[in-house]
Amino acid sequence: WREASCGAVSFQDAQGRRRKTVYFGRIPEAGKAKIGREVARIRELATTRLPVLAVADAAPDNWRFPDGLEPDDSAVDFRHACQHLSVAAAHARAPDAWFRSWRRTLRDDLDGADRVVQAIRYLRDKARTRTARKELDRELAFFRKNRRRMRCAALADKAMGIGSGVVEAANKVLVVQRMKRSGMRWRIRTGQAVLSFRVQQKSGLFDRTWSDLMDLRDAAANDSHPLPARALAA
Repeated sequence: WREASCGAVSFQDAQGRRRKTVYFGRIPEAGKAKIGREVARIRELATTRLPVLAVADAAPDNWRFPDGLEPDDSAVDFRHACQHLSVAAAHARAPDAWFRSWRRTLRDDLDGADRVVQAIRYLRDKARTRTARKELDRELAFFRKNRRRMRCAALADKAMGIGSGVVEAANKVLVVQRMKRSGMRWRIRTGQAVLSFRVQQKSGLFDRTWSDLMDLRDAAANDSHPLPARALAA
């Protein structure tokens, strides 16, 4: 089994409010290359130089193509970071108040990531079992490795988002709801055909794209000549 990949480019105003989102979806491909090219194309079409923030979870392959786009900044999805913080609390048997307090610290303090690293290290050193120490070591390594992408308060001051909820929603809407039903199997070609249309629909571009595809008035239905360039581009 291989997984499809989804992404989104969201445009925000100066206050950080989302104004427009364009979605992308690809059936499994090496290095998410097509998504990377599509995002790069948006940057090329922009009439002004816009600051770009890349947001993803901490899986290493999720950072290979965003880094290649040379974003101005990058961030681990805050929800994903909180999941790791929750796991650390569970293995240390820390109370819920501990998790809520350090989640707030991670979000609101300029040195929040460094302080969370110290807090988890303290839990690891106080752990009573070898299993707990091993699991806490794993979560400690996660925060140490990714803390440069956990500057949540600094990004919030710039009105830049710290969560990729829109991308997680895209995964469900584009792929899960349509392509992971009982008994479904997909080939690369046919799966991409369905996914491409769903991407256009969820991006609010379906009507325009469909009009371009169907605008073949220059040729009869049984004409064997090549399709107009605009239809091929669409």
